[in-house]
Formats: sequence, structure tokens, C-alpha cells
Amino acid sequence: MFFHLDERDDVYKGKGTALANLVLEAARAMKKVDPTILVGGPALIHPWQEVVNDFLVTASGELDFISYHTYATGDSNAPLQGMFDGALGLGGIATYMNGEIAKHTKRKLELFHNEFNISYAPPDQRMNNMDGAIFDALALIGFAESPITGSAAWNEADGWYGQLS
Repeated sequence: MFFHLDERDDVYKGKGTALANLVLEAARAMKKVDPTILVGGPALIHPWQEVVNDFLVTASGELDFISYHTYATGDSNAPLQGMFDGALGLGGIATYMNGEIAKHTKRKLELFHNEFNISYAPPDQRMNNMDGAIFDALALIGFAESPITGSAAWNEADGWYGQLS
């Protein structure tokens, strides 16, 4: 079991400390009940924004993991080759995040790229065909070559995302 906020960095833009305090309040309460529970977050949609620094200053000493999401585009007409190139580079975000974490703590935090896909603005038919499968495969290659703990595509099947019917 773990606690996980989802995509609140835009809501807390310029307020990374407030976001961290929210996560820590929940984490501390949960650890009182079960000290073995892993806590983290905040499922960033923009892991390179300034809110990350303020969040890490406050929360990195007590978290077990950091999670974030990325998408290649919001444009169903964006060139496919650029998205394939970007998919291979997704593992680089974990390297970047490790560097940011190291600025604030000596602790080793796990990294979860727990939401990725071609487009954040469906419908984009490329997510339901061979293009989506290639994108996912390239992303997994990038993740395998990075310091990431885990990754998950969003999602395997719902009519807009994923390769399963």
C-alpha cells in the first residue's frame, strides 16, 4: 500500500513547499498506522518545473520515492519520428531527477515514471496501433538504460490509450 497524490504541481505552481507539506502530513499519519508503508509522490506532470526544487527541499528527507508523468505531445498531428526519438529519451528524466534529489538529500529515493504515453489529449489513434507499441517499446528501452525504479504506461486499454482491445 502507498499514498500517492496525482498531478498537483500545476495547482501548487510556485508553492512547492505547500505541496510537500501536504504530502508529508499524509505520509506521517500513514506511517503512524504502518511504519513499513512506502510514501512518495507527487506524480508530477512537469518534473522539470521550479515547484520540484521547493518540493524536494521540504520533502526529500522523509519520502521513499518520487513519481512523475510525461507525454510526448498533445497534438495528434505531431510528427511520429520526433515522438519516437523522445520516447527513447524518457529515461533521461530519471537521471535528471536523481541529480535534483541529490542536491537536497543523501538518501536514495526510488523513481517511478508511473504514467507515459504518446498524447495527453486523446483521441490519438497512434496510441491504439503499431505506432503506440513502438513508442512504448522505445520508452522501455530508455527506462532500462536509466536509474528508474519502475514505469507504467497510461494505460493498457480504454479505447483511447493502449494497445489492447
